[in-house]
Amino acid sequence: MWILAYFTHDGEPVAGLSPIVKIRDVDTGGITVSGVPMVEKGDGFYGYDFTTYNPEKNYAIVCDSVTLSGSERYTYASSGEYNEVLNSIESTVGMVDIRTSLLRKIQTNRLELFDGDTDNWILYDDDNNTPLLTFSVKDKDGNLVIQCPHTPSKRSAAAGISSGVTSPEIFMLKSVYDVNGDGIVSSAETVSDGVYTSTASGVKQAVINTHSRYYLGNKRIEESTIGDGQYIKYNAALDRLEYGIPGISGTISGSFYTKSEVDALIGENKSGHEQLSVGDKSTSISFASPFSASDYTVVVDLENSADSPVSEYSLTITNKTINGFTVQYSGDIDSNNYYLNWYATLSGGLAGGNCLTELSDDKSPELGGDLNLGEYSSILNTTPSGDVLHGYTIGWSGEISQMPIDWNDTGFACPLHVKSNGHFEECTAASGSNRMPCIALALEEGTGTKKILWSGIIRKGSWSWTPGDIIYVSTVDGALTNTEPTISGAWVQSIGMAISSDTIRFVPGFNVGIINT
Repeated sequence: MWILAYFTHDGEPVAGLSPIVKIRDVDTGGITVSGVPMVEKGDGFYGYDFTTYNPEKNYAIVCDSVTLSGSERYTYASSGEYNEVLNSIESTVGMVDIRTSLLRKIQTNRLELFDGDTDNWILYDDDNNTPLLTFSVKDKDGNLVIQCPHTPSKRSAAAGISSGVTSPEIFMLKSVYDVNGDGIVSSAETVSDGVYTSTASGVKQAVINTHSRYYLGNKRIEESTIGDGQYIKYNAALDRLEYGIPGISGTISGSFYTKSEVDALIGENKSGHEQLSVGDKSTSISFASPFSASDYTVVVDLENSADSPVSEYSLTITNKTINGFTVQYSGDIDSNNYYLNWYATLSGGLAGGNCLTELSDDKSPELGGDLNLGEYSSILNTTPSGDVLHGYTIGWSGEISQMPIDWNDTGFACPLHVKSNGHFEECTAASGSNRMPCIALALEEGTGTKKILWSGIIRKGSWSWTPGDIIYVSTVDGALTNTEPTISGAWVQSIGMAISSDTIRFVPGFNVGIINT
């Protein structure tokens, strides 16, 4: 039920108000609606949709304009017998529309749709003849909706009396099509609405004739052969699609596999391409659907085709479950142009397990036995340049391992000392230090299980040596120097020689001395 209030000031309608409404149940004295805003309807009218209205109850209604004063501020109304009580109050009484009769007529739904886009929706009064409401049908965005001839309704195109024919009857009232309202046109429904006469068979054929043809691509689908459980096939002779019965013709030979057998041959596979962000330390991958087991094989790599030069990172796979895994990076990602490519496959199948490992481009293969060099040698690269870190080139060539690192504030090329528990920490040659001698150099930043160089060639673009310099452990934590320490109590250890401005030959000697002056 809509409640309408009309506000004026000096006799003129007032727009732009924000009135509120209060509704009290007169029988119980309780507040049903309190302080709810009303909606502006125009020309001084404001409305509230009283959705919980009960016609068996009596209500007292007060509409408050809030900003007007005096007798212009409030309007009052009521429902039921208490309307007379409020009318006796000396106040300006507004208009309250409790048009239950109109609501009933709308719910009765005596309406027709006509052709065109203006005044094409008419609701009739109880006499089925007097127009009660007329609208131009619009969509939710306010655009006019043009009624089309194939909408079941009364149509201006229908004229005269039609009996048993197949075309004009589509324009007749729905009651002519289906008089008993069961949704089915049957042979018993030969009916007339007083203007048009129809046979059920004629109406049914008229409806069939108005169906749009169905197309798949540019081929029309012929419905005359439609049937339950049939499939669509192409008829080359008639150049059309039609319904047919499933079947196999000709001779088929060979082996057939069940779905489970095919899955076993192919294996379970998942893949992805994830963009990384600056500062990322790791990336967690979640599968859209889980593997049946967690012993799957994962291949990952980083892609960056936009930056030059690019920093390179070692990747470590952790937290592998049936639902996904995590990739840890050896340092913080320094660009948004990196992408993580990953491929996961469950052991077994044509694409899975050992087969994938054997077919992959493995840069770190494991030997199945001893490697006999014979008369040949292992050649070290004296100009390694495999990675870029913090804007400078780094690289190494030699004997490496992965070891537990507890302390490394320097990062790449930090001199390392082994502790009594087998873990490594950064060296210092300072007087009184017990973090000597140096036996390895760090090849990765941070702590945890990291790569270290036992001996070989190592390059760091930020170095500035003179070729031939002897390199020592510095008295500064985690640093190298080409100046021999001279402070009393300091350690002296030569760990290699510079072969270029940014490259040294690392050969840690264990003959370590302490200066005593």
